[in-house]
Amino acid sequence: MDCTGLRMLQNSILMVRSFTLLGERLSCTCNTNDIFQYLDNASENICSKFIDQFITCERASDPEMEEVFRYQNHKHSQTCKKQNKSCRFGFPKPPLDQTRILTPLPKEFDQVLKKKGKQNYEAITAVLDQLGRDHLEDIPFDDFLGSLGITYGEYIIAIRSSIQRSTVFLKRSTNAVFVNAYNKKILEAWRAT
Repeated sequence: MDCTGLRMLQNSILMVRSFTLLGERLSCTCNTNDIFQYLDNASENICSKFIDQFITCERASDPEMEEVFRYQNHKHSQTCKKQNKSCRFGFPKPPLDQTRILTPLPKEFDQVLKKKGKQNYEAITAVLDQLGRDHLEDIPFDDFLGSLGITYGEYIIAIRSSIQRSTVFLKRSTNAVFVNAYNKKILEAWRAT
């Protein structure tokens, strides 16, 4: 790997621009003095606001960003489906009205509700797969839940039934379920190079 561009942004982000056999890639590590630790529901709000300052998954609205943004869309390939029939990277990602840190359902959780949650998650994923990665219409979140015929609580249980560890789910609209998380400033810097 030939690392050609190292630079510091705001004394907190180290960006490495590298070239590999697969093409050009931008990686970064972020260091901050304001470290937040997720402990409970009260700290979830603080952590979520912090995450929202730096990471998004919204579709690019600026036509000039379309060229770079197209690389943020996940395309299913052999790599993502080689272990089983669903995407090992979790796409399509479920839409949410706000960023949430969700924990897996506890072992002592009611097994009937857990099974129902798994069924709901499969139904959610099927609907999102059907919409596809090129779906541009943003369906309001409440309308999306209504079309599924489930409540917000059932929706969250469905998502929690699909994870094995605490996971951040970004605020995401229905037209961004195949969009990788990204930092707007870094994406803009990538466009400028």
